[in-house]
Amino acid sequence: MAPARKGTKRAAQAALEEPLHKKLAPVLKKHGVTQASFKQMAEVLEHPLTQLPEECKKMLLAMLPQSLCVPSDCREDVQNLGVTMMAEVVASIETKIREAVQSEEAKVHAVESSKDQLEGSRKEAEQHLKEAQDAAQLRENELQSSSQAVVAAKANLAKKEEEQRSGDQQALAAEAEKAETAEAFSGSFKILKEGSWATSPKEHLEALAPVLSKLPMEESLKTAAVPVLMQAPASRGVFDATVLQQLEKSFEDRRAQLTELLQLEEPQRQARAEACREAQAQLEEAEEKQKECSANVLAAKQHQKEAACGLKAAGEALEQFEPNLKAAMELRDEQQKELEAFLGVVRGFTELKDRLSAKRLRELAAEAKAEAKAKAEAEAEQAKLEAEAAEKARIEAEEAQKARIEAEAAEKAKMEAEVAEKETTQAEAAEAVPESAPEAVPEQMEVQPEAVPMEA
Repeated sequence: MAPARKGTKRAAQAALEEPLHKKLAPVLKKHGVTQASFKQMAEVLEHPLTQLPEECKKMLLAMLPQSLCVPSDCREDVQNLGVTMMAEVVASIETKIREAVQSEEAKVHAVESSKDQLEGSRKEAEQHLKEAQDAAQLRENELQSSSQAVVAAKANLAKKEEEQRSGDQQALAAEAEKAETAEAFSGSFKILKEGSWATSPKEHLEALAPVLSKLPMEESLKTAAVPVLMQAPASRGVFDATVLQQLEKSFEDRRAQLTELLQLEEPQRQARAEACREAQAQLEEAEEKQKECSANVLAAKQHQKEAACGLKAAGEALEQFEPNLKAAMELRDEQQKELEAFLGVVRGFTELKDRLSAKRLRELAAEAKAEAKAKAEAEAEQAKLEAEAAEKARIEAEEAQKARIEAEAAEKAKMEAEVAEKETTQAEAAEAVPESAPEAVPEQMEVQPEAVPMEA
């Protein structure tokens, strides 16, 4: 029996291979996602408007079962990242379809509105094309100027950077020497001074030699320092101690010199750095302007292209109005149908994106129930407090009214008592008047008539 060929076997295996949504059925079932929903999302990646590299499509497809198909409350950061990328794909496709619908709708409106203006539309289209050409030329000139500005800004930045490099050399050398001096002082010099070398002082003296050559000290001191540093501390005399003191002072003096030099150089370094920053900012501004001008050129050329098409269409519109209108409406309707169909995909994606696990739904329901119960209890407690406050206010009002009535009654009784007392006093005074007092008046009245004739 002849052995089966490998190619035939692979073809048979490929023919028997299950679709992805069926192969992933256990995983989808675990996450509560239907095969149809997964298939719909997988087909989004093959949409003509996706415009993604094949590797990206494969990556997103591989991430779907463990990202979008997982309930939103169970996703981790990497899974949310996969959902976000898928959302960008869906939104991009929807935007492009909507733009296509809007474009076709605009075309229909343009054809309809041109019905009463067909005879004058060609002249307007010619003028429109001329203006678009002029605008495109203007944008080209602006782009050329902006490109020249970028070249000049780059040259200026290179100049400033070169000035910074050359100007900072002395300061950088001083910084390096200062660090080298500090390291030598705390390292090799300290070891030699303390005599704490492991085997031989020679290697430390060799490491210290470049620094010693730069220290501000006399050659005689440098010459004397070498044998002093090679000696053990116990073998050194008074002169040796003096040499070491002078050597330490030379270290300090050199560090002070370098520090002063750096302080003097700092303003110039800052100025050169600021000049570089300004030059960099000018370059970025020039490049941004160049990008803007480039975009303007593209837009102007697109506008010019549309104007040329408009001129051609205006010449044909008088004879082709009805066919053009019909064709435009058909294209618009097709795009609208495609949009409506894709909106179903968007809804499916949104449901998967926002879907919560059964556990979370139960938790939310329990939280809502508890919140409603707490709210009802709080409202009941508030109503109780309000009722108690109202009852207290009623009692206080009644007591205040009662006190007011009693006060008014007491005041009235007091006034009546005062009136009665006054009347009693007046009555007693009237009874105390003598009985002869009323008779004296008539006598006097009788005497007066007699005196009148006598005077007369």
